[in-house]
Amino acid sequence: MPEVDETDGKKQYLEELKKRHIQQEENARKISKTEKLDDDGLRKLDSTLKKTTAFMKKIRNIGTPATPANSLMAELQKLNLSKFLDELAASIAEAKFKSSEIGSVVDVCVFLASRYKPFPEHLLAELKKTIPFRKSDKVVNPSKLRVDIRFLAELVLNGVLGSSKEGIQFLDSAIYFAIATDKTEHVNIGVLLPLCRSHAIVDISDIVPSKVDNNLPRSVVLTPEFRRVVGSLFREYMKSLVEHANMVRVEMNQVHRHIKKQERTRGDASNEDRTRFDELKTLFARLYQSGRELGECVGVPMPEMAEEPSDDEEDEQAAVQLSADINQGRILLWPDDDTRRFYENLLDLCRVAGTINAQAEDNYVSSSDSGTSVQELCDKIEDIDLTELEVDLDDMKMTDENGEYDNEQDEDEPSCSDDESHVADIQAYKANLDAGADTTVTGEENRRRMDEFLERLSNSINREMIDRAAQEFALELYKNKRNRKRLSLYMIEGAPKDRLDLPPFFARFLATIHQIYPEYVNDICRELIGLFRDYVKLTKKVRLDVKIYGVRFIGELIKFAVISKAEALNCLRMLMFELKQSNVDLICCLIESIGSFLYKSPESHAKMKVLLDVMKRKKEKVKDPRQAILLDNAYYSVIPPEDPSELIDNRLPVEKEFILQRLNQKANRVATLRKIDWADDDIGAFALEVISDPTNVPFGNINQLAQCVAALSEHHEWLCEEVLDNVLERVRLALEIGVLTVSQQAVANVAYLGFLYNYEVCECKILMQVLYQLISFHVTDEDPRNLLRIRLVSELCRVISEFFRKGSRRRKFDVFLPYFYRFYWMKKDAWMKNAEEWGEVPLEVEFCITEMLTDLNRDDFPESLEAANFLVEKVEKIYRSKIQEVVMGLQPHSADSDERFLNDIMEEEVDSEDDSEMDFEDTDEEETDEEEDDEDVEYSDEDEEETSEQESDQDQDLERDDEDDDLSDIDDEEEHVHVHTQRRILPEDEQFMSDLDRMLNEAYMTAPVAVKVPAADLTIPPSAIQKLERRITFKSDVTGFPGVSLAYQPSEPKSPEKMKMALLTRGKGNKTVLKAVSMEAPKNLEESWRVRQAQREKEHNEMKRLTLKMNERMMNDDDTDQK
Repeated sequence: MPEVDETDGKKQYLEELKKRHIQQEENARKISKTEKLDDDGLRKLDSTLKKTTAFMKKIRNIGTPATPANSLMAELQKLNLSKFLDELAASIAEAKFKSSEIGSVVDVCVFLASRYKPFPEHLLAELKKTIPFRKSDKVVNPSKLRVDIRFLAELVLNGVLGSSKEGIQFLDSAIYFAIATDKTEHVNIGVLLPLCRSHAIVDISDIVPSKVDNNLPRSVVLTPEFRRVVGSLFREYMKSLVEHANMVRVEMNQVHRHIKKQERTRGDASNEDRTRFDELKTLFARLYQSGRELGECVGVPMPEMAEEPSDDEEDEQAAVQLSADINQGRILLWPDDDTRRFYENLLDLCRVAGTINAQAEDNYVSSSDSGTSVQELCDKIEDIDLTELEVDLDDMKMTDENGEYDNEQDEDEPSCSDDESHVADIQAYKANLDAGADTTVTGEENRRRMDEFLERLSNSINREMIDRAAQEFALELYKNKRNRKRLSLYMIEGAPKDRLDLPPFFARFLATIHQIYPEYVNDICRELIGLFRDYVKLTKKVRLDVKIYGVRFIGELIKFAVISKAEALNCLRMLMFELKQSNVDLICCLIESIGSFLYKSPESHAKMKVLLDVMKRKKEKVKDPRQAILLDNAYYSVIPPEDPSELIDNRLPVEKEFILQRLNQKANRVATLRKIDWADDDIGAFALEVISDPTNVPFGNINQLAQCVAALSEHHEWLCEEVLDNVLERVRLALEIGVLTVSQQAVANVAYLGFLYNYEVCECKILMQVLYQLISFHVTDEDPRNLLRIRLVSELCRVISEFFRKGSRRRKFDVFLPYFYRFYWMKKDAWMKNAEEWGEVPLEVEFCITEMLTDLNRDDFPESLEAANFLVEKVEKIYRSKIQEVVMGLQPHSADSDERFLNDIMEEEVDSEDDSEMDFEDTDEEETDEEEDDEDVEYSDEDEEETSEQESDQDQDLERDDEDDDLSDIDDEEEHVHVHTQRRILPEDEQFMSDLDRMLNEAYMTAPVAVKVPAADLTIPPSAIQKLERRITFKSDVTGFPGVSLAYQPSEPKSPEKMKMALLTRGKGNKTVLKAVSMEAPKNLEESWRVRQAQREKEHNEMKRLTLKMNERMMNDDDTDQK
C-alpha cells in the first residue's frame, strides 16, 4: 500500500507541474501577443475619479479576506488606470497577502502587464524597495519576505518579469541574499522553506525533490545555467545547516554530560547549566526539523543525529571503583615496586638547593613571557572532546578543515616549520656564544665542564647517576644561560635517537629539576609537543626512529607528571583521526608506553577506554598486516584477554614435539630420524613435512638439515624426491603470490634448495630450471618495487657458488648470468623512473649482487641495461649459430627437391659405436673439468657421524652427476626414439680430411730411425747374493740372526721410520757394486692404499648392483611382454 500511495503522489505531482507550465505559457503569450490599448481605446474605459479612487483603496488590501484578488478582475477590465500605474505597482508590492493568494495576485499582474506596457517596470522598481537584495540590506519583516520571494519567482515564471533580463537578475540577487547572509545562524530557513515546498523550486533551479524522479519537465523561461547556480546555492545552504546542527548537538551533549556529572557528584546541577541545555535542545530541535524538511525539498537527506549523549554513568562508576581498588591495593598502577619508586620517588632538590638558585629562576624568561609563539598544552581532561572520533568516518568525514580542534591548533602553532625554527634557535645560540664569548679561564672551563656533563648524561643509565647529574646541573650549571640553551637543544635534537633506553632517565632528569625550575622544563616540553604535532601533520620527512624517540620521550614525561594526562589524551586523539603511514607506529609506541598508565588512572580511564575502542574499530579497516598486528599488540598490552582459559592449546603431541626437538640437535640426529616409522600416515607424514620445511630450524642450520636429508636418502630413496617436490612447490607458490609477506620463507626455501644440491640430493638440471624460473615465471604483473626475486637469485648463487667457479658448470652460469643481469637492470630502471616517490634503490640489493659476484669469482657485471642486453644478444647469437649447424648437419641431402627418397636404415651397431665415441669424448672433457673443480673444493662436514660414508665416494658421485647433467640436455628428449639420417659432408670437411691425410703421410716418411741402445748387463756379486736371500724367521729366533738388515721381518705395532734398500751400480774397473740406501717410508702409504682399495670395492659393488637391477628390470619387461 505505501508503494501505491507513493506512485500516486508522483503522478499527481507531475500532473500539477504540467498544468502549471501550460498556465505559465498562456500568461506569457497573453502578455506578449495582446495588443496594448492606444489613446482611443483608453478613452472608452471609465476614468472617473470616484471609481478609480475607490478601486485604488481596494487594491491596497488585495489578497485579504475582505478583498480577494479574483473579485477585482471585473473592475480592472472597465477602468482606465493608465495614470495610476506607479501607485498600482506600489500597492501590490506593499500588500500583505497570504501564500494561498499568490496565484490570484499573479493573474492580476498578468492582466495589468498585458494591458499596460509600462506596468512591469513600475512593479519591478517597487519590489526592489520592499525585497532586500544588497549586502547592506536588512530583513525587517521575515513573514512578508517569505511571501514576496515566492511571489517574485511566480512573476518571473509567468512572464511578467521574465521577459526582461533585469527581472531575472533581481530574482537571483534576492535568493543569494537570503542564503549568503544566513550561513551561520540559519534564521532565514523559514523564508526559504515555502519557496522550496512549492513547484516553483523545480523551475528556477536544477533541484530534484526526494519524492519524485530525476526526469522532470522544467520551464523554458530560465536557462539551465541559471538553474544550476540557484541549485548550488541551496545545496551549500543545506550543508552549512547540517554543520550548524551538529555543532549545536555536540555542545548540547557536553552540557548534558556535565549536568549528569554534577547530579552524581553534588546531587543537583546549577540553573544556568539547565537553562543553557534547554536553549540548546530547542535550537537543535528547530534546526534538525528544518533540515529534514529542506533536505526532502532539495533532495539531500539529513544525516541522523543523536539528540541525547551516550550514557557515561558506567564509566563514572568504573572510575570510582578503580580509584578505590588502587587505594586498597587490589590494582597496581605500576607493574612492580621498583618501577613505582623510579617514577614516584624523586630527589628533593628544594631541600638540597634551598634559596641558592632563586635569583636565577627569577631572571629566566620563558618562551611564553618573551612574546614568541609557543605550543599551548591541555590541562583539563574535560576539555578533550572525543565525540568526533565516535562518529564513523564513512558517515561523517572529519577533515582538518571541519575539525574544531585542528582549527584551534593551526592558530596556536607557529607559522615556521620545525626545521626552520630549530635552525634559527641554533643560529641564535651560536650568535649568543660568539657575542658573549669569554677568553678568560672561567669561560673555557665552563664550556669544558658542560661538554663533560653532556657526555656523562648519555651514560647515566641508573637512578643514582641521573639524580647526581640533575643535582649537578641545578646547583652548578643552570646559572649560565648558554648551559641552559645547550641542554635544551641536546634534549630535543642532540640525543642519540637509536637509544630508546635513554628517554626514561632523561624524563627523570627533567622531572627532578622541574621542582625548582618549572618554566625552563615547560619550555622543553612545549618544543617536544610542537615536534610531535609536526610528525602527525606529516609536514616534513623525518626518519621513523626519530619520531618514535620523540613519542617515547613524551610518554615518559607524562608518567612523571611533567606533561599532563590531558595532553597525553590529546596526542592520542590527534593520532587516532587517521591511521595511516607512520601514525600507526607512533600511536602503538605511545599506547605501549603510557596506555596502561592512563587506563588505570581514575581521571583518564573513561576517555582512554573510548580511544581504545575507536582504535579497535578502526583497526578492521587497516589493510597492512604488519600495522594490524602492531595495533593488536598495543591494544592487548593495555586490556589483555579477559578469560585466558578460553585460549586453545595448540601444542603438538609428544611424538611430534620430540621430532622437532631432535631436528634442532646435532648429536644422533640421523640415527633418531631413521627409527621413525615412515610408513605411518601420521608420524611419517609429519616427519616428512618437518624436514621439507627449512623454517623449522634456524637459518644457520639449514645446511645441517640438507645434510640430514642426504643421509636419510641412502636408506629411503623416495625421501629426497618428496622433499624436493615440497621445496620446489613452495618456491613456485611464492613466485605466484608475489607478496613481501612470504619473503623470509622464500629465501629459506631457496637456500635449502642450494644446500640440497651441495649434498647431491638435487640435480644440476633442476637447479638451473629454478634459477631461470626466478627471473621469468609470473613476472609481467609484478610490482617493480618487489625486489624479492633478485634476493632469491643472489642467495641461491651464494650457496652453490663454490661448485660453479670452474669447468662445465661455470659455462652454465655464463649463459644464465646475462639474463639475470638484464632482469636486474629492468627492475632498477623501473624503480629509478619513480625515484621521487619511491626513493633510492635499497642498498641491501646492491650488497647482495656484490657478494654474489665475489663468491662466484666474477667481475663481468654490466653498468647499464644496454650492456646487459648486449650480453644476452651475444649468448643468443652463439647458440643460434650452433642450432643452425646442428640442423644443417642433420638435414638429408637430396638431388632433386621434387623427388623424395627414403634413406637407408643403417645398422644399429654402427650408430651405437659412433654415439659411444661421441659420449666418450664429451665425458673425457667434462671429467677433466671436474678434476680441476674437485682440486679446489674442500668439504668441511660438521657432523662426522652422519657423513663418514659420504666422504669416501663424494668426488666420484660429483663426476657421475655432472656427466649425467651435461648430457641430459641432449639425450633426455631422444631417449626412446632414434632417427638415423645420412650425415651431409661439407666441402670444408672434405678439404680438412685430405690435408690431414697428406700431412700424416709426410710425417711418417720423414720420421728418423730409432737408434738401438744395448741392454745393460749387470751381474750380482756372489758376496751380495746371500744378503738378498729371503729368509723366514720366527719371533723367538729373531735374536739368532744379528747383522741381517735386509731380511724380511714381520710387521710390528710401530713401523720403522726409515726403510733400507739395496742399489746395484758399476764401480771401478767396470765392476758391479751393491750399495745400501736408507729411504723414509711414507706415513700415509698404507692409508692411501686402503682408501683406493675401498673405493675400487665400492665401485665394483655399485656396478654389480646396477647390473643386477638392470637384468631384473629386463626380465620383468620380458615377462610383461609375454603376458
